[in-house]
Amino acid sequence: MSTPSEYSGSDLPMHNEKPGGASKKTPFYKRKKFWIICVIITIVIFAIVIPVVLFVAFPQIAQMTVNGSSLSFSDVNITFPTYENSKRDVVANQNNSFTMSMSGSLGNTGPLGATISFPSPITVTWNGILLGSLTLPPVSVAGGSGILVATTTFLIDDSDSFGNFSQFLLSQNSFTWVMDGVVTVSALGRTVNGLSLHKEVTLNGMGGFTQAKILEFSLPSDDPNGGIDMSILTSLYNPSPLGVQLGTINLNINYGSTFVGPVSAAGVFLGSGNNNITLTGKMVKQTNPSDLANISELMSRYIAGLPSNTSAVGVSVAPDGTHSVGWLTEGFQSVTLHVALQSTTQLQLITGISLGDLDFGFTAQAPYAPTIASSGVSANFKMPFGFSINITQVEQNMTIATNTDGPIASLQSTWGNATSNSGLGILNFNIGTSPLTVFPDKYEAFNLFDANLTLSKGLNFSVVGNATVGASTSIGNVILSNIPFNASTGLQGLQGLNSTPTVIYSLDVVGGTSDYLNLAISVGMSNPSTLQISTGDVTFDMIYEGSVLGTVLLSNFVLQRGSNTVNATSAFSPNSSPQGKQLLTSFVGGNDTVVQIAGFNGTTAVTSLLLGLSQINLTSTLPGLKSKLIQNASLVVLPDTLNTNVAHAAVVIANPFTAPLIITKVTSTVSYNGMPVGSISQDISSNPIAVAGKSSAVSPPLSLVMNLEPASIALLLYESAKAAPGITPDQIEALDGLLNLGGLKVGDTSVVPSSSLFANFNLPVFVQTALAHLPIDLALDSTVEIGQYVTDLQYSQTGVDCSTDSSVDYLIPVVGQPIVQAIVNSASLVFNNVVIWNPTTSSFNTWLTGAITGTGPMAAEIAFPTGVTVSWNGRMLGQLAMPTIFAAADVGATIDLNATFTVADTGAMADFSTAMLNEASFEWDITASGVSVTALNFTFTGITMQKTVTLKGMKGISAVVQSYKLPANDPAGGITLQIQTLLNNPSNIGISLNVLSFNSFFTDSAGAHLLGPLAGSQVTIPPNSNAQLQLVGRLIPQTNPSDLAAVQTIFDNYLAGQNTPVSVVGTGAQGATGDVSWLSTAFKSLTLQTSLPGGTNVQIIHGIAITNMAFDFTCGTCAYAPLVSSNNGIAVNFSLPADFGFPIDITALEQTINVSAIVAPGQSDPLALLALPWNSATTTGQQLTTSF
Repeated sequence: MSTPSEYSGSDLPMHNEKPGGASKKTPFYKRKKFWIICVIITIVIFAIVIPVVLFVAFPQIAQMTVNGSSLSFSDVNITFPTYENSKRDVVANQNNSFTMSMSGSLGNTGPLGATISFPSPITVTWNGILLGSLTLPPVSVAGGSGILVATTTFLIDDSDSFGNFSQFLLSQNSFTWVMDGVVTVSALGRTVNGLSLHKEVTLNGMGGFTQAKILEFSLPSDDPNGGIDMSILTSLYNPSPLGVQLGTINLNINYGSTFVGPVSAAGVFLGSGNNNITLTGKMVKQTNPSDLANISELMSRYIAGLPSNTSAVGVSVAPDGTHSVGWLTEGFQSVTLHVALQSTTQLQLITGISLGDLDFGFTAQAPYAPTIASSGVSANFKMPFGFSINITQVEQNMTIATNTDGPIASLQSTWGNATSNSGLGILNFNIGTSPLTVFPDKYEAFNLFDANLTLSKGLNFSVVGNATVGASTSIGNVILSNIPFNASTGLQGLQGLNSTPTVIYSLDVVGGTSDYLNLAISVGMSNPSTLQISTGDVTFDMIYEGSVLGTVLLSNFVLQRGSNTVNATSAFSPNSSPQGKQLLTSFVGGNDTVVQIAGFNGTTAVTSLLLGLSQINLTSTLPGLKSKLIQNASLVVLPDTLNTNVAHAAVVIANPFTAPLIITKVTSTVSYNGMPVGSISQDISSNPIAVAGKSSAVSPPLSLVMNLEPASIALLLYESAKAAPGITPDQIEALDGLLNLGGLKVGDTSVVPSSSLFANFNLPVFVQTALAHLPIDLALDSTVEIGQYVTDLQYSQTGVDCSTDSSVDYLIPVVGQPIVQAIVNSASLVFNNVVIWNPTTSSFNTWLTGAITGTGPMAAEIAFPTGVTVSWNGRMLGQLAMPTIFAAADVGATIDLNATFTVADTGAMADFSTAMLNEASFEWDITASGVSVTALNFTFTGITMQKTVTLKGMKGISAVVQSYKLPANDPAGGITLQIQTLLNNPSNIGISLNVLSFNSFFTDSAGAHLLGPLAGSQVTIPPNSNAQLQLVGRLIPQTNPSDLAAVQTIFDNYLAGQNTPVSVVGTGAQGATGDVSWLSTAFKSLTLQTSLPGGTNVQIIHGIAITNMAFDFTCGTCAYAPLVSSNNGIAVNFSLPADFGFPIDITALEQTINVSAIVAPGQSDPLALLALPWNSATTTGQQLTTSF
């Protein structure tokens, strides 16, 4: 059979023979002749059609092509050039034009390559409104399309219209520009002008930026000017190909109706697609409650990871950063961005929680709804913001979850006060009492939770929930709600209450029957956890050596943190088993016994606690009966014990239990260290001692026959002192010295008594301390009943504390009295100074200084309850109320006291006072009875004292008149005399008087002349000292010529500068109440010799004027001795001394005048002597006139 290749190129028809079929004819279009004919026809058509098209149809075809073409833009950017003109020009330019950069394409431009030119501006309209125009560069097209890339200036026709367009552009999803103009098309070497361009170009609008997102949100710090700094990284998706240069933009951020704050960004270009813009500004301070609530909600939702719909409203746009473009700002202000503020992840502000001291309160009625309270919850927190925040309140809602069972319970707490430190990230707050609600399906899990807390060292679990906090910030007080937290925490467990041994502090028998004792037990147990648990009643078994002997009930049990002292009750059945009897025997015998306290299936009625508490097993020691029936004894020494040897003793019976105790017999011997102290034998069966529960009973006073031999008492004191607590070796040595003073040979006889031994030795305290608690041995037969439990006890007790009181002081004089009397007898008494003041006839006050020495090696206080008797020359002068004297050891006492002297015999007192004033010395005999001497803090009474005291008398007392004055005539007659005198008292006796009076005398050859009386007021004559004495009196008028001559002598001596001897004789003495008779008598015996001082350079005449004088030279001898005379021609100016102020009237005078001649200034020569006899004179003031 032939193949097709055998016939290729032939004119024969191709066929294929197949069995059973005819051959097939070849199609015409596969024939060579057909293709030859087609080529010829195509050539003919091109030759005819192409010229027709080029020259006839091309313009129409070009217009149709332009009309059918498409224009689209993929990228259009609006920018603004930089102008250096004035602000006005810049604003005008930016409002009227902008630079438009575009990228686009032309489509459906036909198969021919061509160049499309735009010879004139293209107008752009929108919604029938002319927006403006722009120029476009030529575009080359080929293969039906072309690329349009241009940067041109868009001239705005109407800025208001363009502002409306900009609003539309920013808010709508699309817009259509209609572009009209004239184009020129060049193709195939042919150019067609004047073609019309009309294109509607639809572009995506910005659509209100519905896909705006906040990528980052931060509040980094407080704004110094108020508020909180705010930074927002925003993503704006621009679906439009149109991009705009915004420059600096300002927006207002709002949340709901609250203005959050202003933000701005610089250098912003809003391009097509995603735009990340960082806005910075601040949150403003809020004061309105609703605004604070909105801000709180905004922050809370952000922290919780929840979206918050915020809005940003455009405020202004400045493309160049400074100047606003009106149409652009208008569009920008129409934009309201609705952006969800949401953190990218849920924030965990609280990273850790410590529950602090946690209080659980359980009840049987609500075992799965216990209350919880905590003080000192501490949380670690980290704020996502950097501004300062002070958390002041917290409330929370939490769920407790375990690793094995998940959430088991919830807790919702109310507001509680809080403190925080944002720098350290620490938040402290309390959880008020709140219910912990266990989920119904988690009861078993909660049982296990409680059991683990009860039995283990600790339990870890999780707390999940949210908290609401109140905080103060720079924008105001905010509430941050629903802050989520998920933290691990834990609690220390109770460790089965076995972290420390359980201690039975005390046991009390509160009652008894024939079968058991009722016990009250104080138990100490330690809670090592931070939990406090209130459980209601809890009951444990009391077990001894495997046998349950009773129960222990803890009523209304509250387990505190740390150490707990719990009061429990027990029903103890000692007869229930041999172990019970053994325990009772051990208890009564005072032996301690180990017992167990264990939980069982009925330990508590709180079902949620039963699993844990039923497994409690505590081991403790039941203390035996430590208290002794004979608690102590006491000894009271009676005032007459030294005479009868009988003292009173008493025994204190103490019942340590609440149950009553009865004792019917007391028979005892008393001894100390084997030495018999005494004996007591008292049958009290007819009057048994019933000691009420928890009380003591004192036996009636029992006669104790004592051995009061001084050596026995000394030995008892010495031995007890050595064993007594609080007695030092120095005190023992002092006791040795004291006993050696008394000649008692007990203790160390080599100790020499000295003041150093007794410096701090308190004899009563020592004796009371030494004998305060004598451990004596007693023997007691008694029958004892405790409730219905009866026993006969032959009871011996050693080391019974026998106490004494201050009555043991009655034993001290046994050896102390002779020692003290001997010391008083050997002491010496001296008085250094005695001052008598405030004297009356019957008494006076006295100030005594002196000393008492030789009072021994012990400091002493010597008291004179009845005073001392003072005698002189065997005559009793009176009683001196002697104050207490304090004598130092080995030194004695310095006496410096004020006391009252009561005069017993005024005659004797007058005689003594006279001797005191006139003798050189005298002696007082001082006697006292009933003297009390307190030494070593013990007072010995009935001591007597007799001493002789020697004092210096006033013999030799002298008076020196320092000055005297005659100031005026005295109303009583004569001239007032004032004398200032210095007294020198050689005596150690002083005296103070209200008035001391004298008479003054001048003695000459004619005898003694009374000048007048003198008296001193408030006179004080100190002992052994000088004293100023001012005397006031008068010169009495004189009539006797000799008395006048005496006065004349005093004046002459004064004028001549010579002293005048006078004598002053006492006339009386007065106290505050008047004349003191015995002192007046004494002072009348006193005469003081002194003198009145003369004047110094006394000049009375200060000038003499002679106004007329007659000379007679006629006599034979008158040549050099003429006779002279004057008729009132001599005037004399005079004045008395300043101390003589009394008036004077000179009626006559005689004169001797020396007449001198002045030869030179300051020089004169004697000339003559003028001797004038007595002549009468006239005194006027301080001038007198006379004749001769």
